[in-house]
Amino acid sequence: PVRSVVYTIPQRLEEFAKDMSLQEDIHHIKADWLIAHIDNMMQARAECPWVAKLPFDLFCEYVLPYRFAQEPLIAQPDSSRFWWKSILETVDFYSTLAYSMDELRHIQRMHLGKSDEKYRYNIHLPVLEQKHIFDCLDDCYYNVAMLRAAGIPSCVDFVGDWPTRNGRHYWRVIMDEHYLFGEHPDMSAPRAAKVFRWTFSQPMVQDVTDKYIDVAEVSLKLDKKICRSTDEIYLAVFNTLQWKPIAKSRLINSRARFDKMGKDIVYLPVYFRGEEMLQADYPFLLDAEGRVRKLIPQDSVQSLTLYRKYPITLAKLSWSEKIVGCHIEASNHADFSHADTIHSITEPNAHLTWTEIRPEKSYRYWRFVIKERLNLGEMMFLDEQGNYLNGELIYHPSNKAEKMTKPATDGDVLTYTNAQEWIGMDFGKPTLVSAIRFITRTDDNGINPGQTYELSYWAQHGEQVVEQKVATADSISFHAVPRGALLWLKNLETGLEERPFIVDENRILYY
Repeated sequence: PVRSVVYTIPQRLEEFAKDMSLQEDIHHIKADWLIAHIDNMMQARAECPWVAKLPFDLFCEYVLPYRFAQEPLIAQPDSSRFWWKSILETVDFYSTLAYSMDELRHIQRMHLGKSDEKYRYNIHLPVLEQKHIFDCLDDCYYNVAMLRAAGIPSCVDFVGDWPTRNGRHYWRVIMDEHYLFGEHPDMSAPRAAKVFRWTFSQPMVQDVTDKYIDVAEVSLKLDKKICRSTDEIYLAVFNTLQWKPIAKSRLINSRARFDKMGKDIVYLPVYFRGEEMLQADYPFLLDAEGRVRKLIPQDSVQSLTLYRKYPITLAKLSWSEKIVGCHIEASNHADFSHADTIHSITEPNAHLTWTEIRPEKSYRYWRFVIKERLNLGEMMFLDEQGNYLNGELIYHPSNKAEKMTKPATDGDVLTYTNAQEWIGMDFGKPTLVSAIRFITRTDDNGINPGQTYELSYWAQHGEQVVEQKVATADSISFHAVPRGALLWLKNLETGLEERPFIVDENRILYY
């Protein structure tokens, strides 16, 4: 299975996929190869009690298929295709063993051990510049191939586009009556709008959203002008700075109906004119009760002061909390035997932005001291003119690896130290430091002075700009912002993490 999975990796990389063409199996597959595969799995059904008890349609869909994706069909099947025999021997040895499909999976993992780990987590492919680590889809392919070879019915479920964050996710599913879809760890967070399943038979993608989450039906009445332009309407979610369609409906009497939609999510109705995607109506919030609330800009306006373009999470807030208790010391002695405390950090920076202090003192040695580990994104020492002061990075001897300390001065706030005890700077002689700027580990989604931002909102048929301006502090203010609208704060210079939001009773609610 590892070899088969590896063969699929270039197919998902644009630079290689563009030179590939789809070839139908019927023109290439050999009859004796397919017969051998079917005979093997039918033998498993005849001899393995856990395969024999499967309904035949489930067996055909989730055990019998000869491929799991678009992997090349290997001419000589390897021994892993007969995993069911090894598991059968184990089950027969323990004659009183009561097993579920998941317990059979554990038996298989026991036999396999860690023999494949070196390939899954550190594989070098000649076509790739860097070593490849299996992602969630690679893991799914691998696990499904292994499980089906053991006669364990399995498939891949996936969220094609998360509606409240960037990216997508795939996970393998065991088709077992005891399988708890609603408590699956891959669905614990974030929210999903749609969950799909890959199947071997038509239509090859099945909507299984209601197996995982509480869903609602959405019914929309569209403008007649829109209905004259198209007979299909889509619902899109915001992902990676754009709206991505995830559900489709035919228009009947100017109405579109969408089944099994995830709740507490903002959707945008869209349609297509050729290859161009166009907005069909106002965005709306499908709330936790399953009610549709259109986000319609009002004539009344408000002023907003914003500190971030992406929501802060508890996990990220903990990055800043970990620096609480840290203090900055300065001394003219290398061992800091006589040191002055310049500043103590007593509270977290909730926006994960820069903190600046002004010591206006001269010392040769400066350092950040912490009891445990220091996750520092960057530290800067400035002179009276605001220029960077260059010195030698110093740190506690327990920080043996350069990567533990170097990120503090590499100019990239997205890298961070993992320093023990303390980290600081030696300027070679007593030096007047007019300002110290530092930032904890951060996602760099706060407001950065000097960068250009744009606030916009969605009207009925498109996006409208409120204002574009350069930030001068770690917050930015906009005026004449329509109430009731779905808003979007963009950094026009950098970053991929931004979320639309609404203002509800003076609270910023990101979606």
